[in-house]
Amino acid sequence: LADSVFRHLASDPSPDVRRTLLDRVRLKHLHFFTSDPDESIRLALAEKLPRGYSYESNHVARWDAVTETLSRDPDERVRASVASSSCLTANTHMTLASDPSSLVRKSLAESGSGPDLPQAGWRKLISGGDVLCRLVAQNTNCPASVRLDLSSHSNSEVRTMAWGNLHFADCQLKDKLAGKLDIVFSDSALEPERLTIAGNQTITPAVIPRLLQCEASVTRVLAKNPNLQEEDRAALLQSDDPETAAIAVRHSFSAKLLNQGFSHSNPKVRAALAGMTGQHATTLRLELAVDPSAEVREAVRKYLMDKLSGYDGCNIRETLRILSHDPLAKIRAALVWDRRLPMSELTRLGDD
Repeated sequence: LADSVFRHLASDPSPDVRRTLLDRVRLKHLHFFTSDPDESIRLALAEKLPRGYSYESNHVARWDAVTETLSRDPDERVRASVASSSCLTANTHMTLASDPSSLVRKSLAESGSGPDLPQAGWRKLISGGDVLCRLVAQNTNCPASVRLDLSSHSNSEVRTMAWGNLHFADCQLKDKLAGKLDIVFSDSALEPERLTIAGNQTITPAVIPRLLQCEASVTRVLAKNPNLQEEDRAALLQSDDPETAAIAVRHSFSAKLLNQGFSHSNPKVRAALAGMTGQHATTLRLELAVDPSAEVREAVRKYLMDKLSGYDGCNIRETLRILSHDPLAKIRAALVWDRRLPMSELTRLGDD
């Protein structure tokens, strides 16, 4: 249809006609509906805006006519819907950041975004109280400079959200980041922030050595972080905290690290190794079946009977056979129920 026909139908007195047309028109004709007298149609138009993805400037520019008008719409629901989109310009972002409606500002703080938005709108938002600061801190599109400022906020929840959503590897503000980290690692009261940093999967090698020196609660979280090199996990395996070392074992996959866990002096760590998968872990489990610690041998039995109950094989049968000779009667008794144990061993257990 020609532009003139679209314009004519967009002003049709029937809202049903206009609503049907809205679902059929191309992007270049959507601006015909920005001043529609029916707020439900304007809301439907606002909900067509892109959201949840970062777009290039040339794509966002195609929506300018719609966002500029709807950002000043009399209905706050329409403005809130615009605020949650990902095609905002610097002008619309600032307009919505100054909106008198808390619903609009919260929507903007939580998910509003656009390409290369200046900091002014973000800083306008974080001047509006702790709630908006928390939402901005968790918005993945918040500029790093604003996020780093929020990492020193008076509210602990805001600070942890800021650290949790900071992309360390992409942060170009090295000096500012270093200063903020110095504060976190020097203040004993900032343990929640250190826990959050330890769990952030974008942390860089420069941060990890400082985390390794932290309290056990932090190293336990760090041990679960998949963004660690083998040498970092090896250092965690040498931790004085057995739980940290045990977690490090559960997240290790190289033979070198598994061997380190196997040689660990604490039975809690060796017991964690009993539940690992892979060919090398299977080989080590044969040796763990005769470990001096009953805790380790019980961990081997539980893994074989609880996790691998539906599997069979030479290594499994041999490990079960070894456990059927265990000095602990509780372990031998449990094996009576395992169908994979050879009949000769069951007969022997019958005479236990």
